[in-house]
Amino acid sequence: MTAGPAGGGPDAVLDLLGSDLDLRAWVLSPTGRRIAGAAPAGAGPELSAEIRAALAGEQLAASRTGRPGPYRCTAGGGTYSLFPVRGGGREPRETALSDW
Repeated sequence: MTAGPAGGGPDAVLDLLGSDLDLRAWVLSPTGRRIAGAAPAGAGPELSAEIRAALAGEQLAASRTGRPGPYRCTAGGGTYSLFPVRGGGREPRETALSDW
């Protein structure tokens, strides 16, 4: 999944999910900013800022209470599955805001 010449980064994986499995997926920062993924043409609307903020809030709340992922939540009338992405080892200085 590297972004170099041999890989396409996260967008390549998310494109495969969309084309092969008909799933829309995004990678969001802990603040709800879109890092990767987009709706393919004709696949429906992109995530609104309000939905991205709600999903980020759900992730932060779950992380703060120690709830393990993945989990589902509702935002903007839709149901979403959230899969937290973390680096290799959790260092004590890392915070919930360093997760994607």
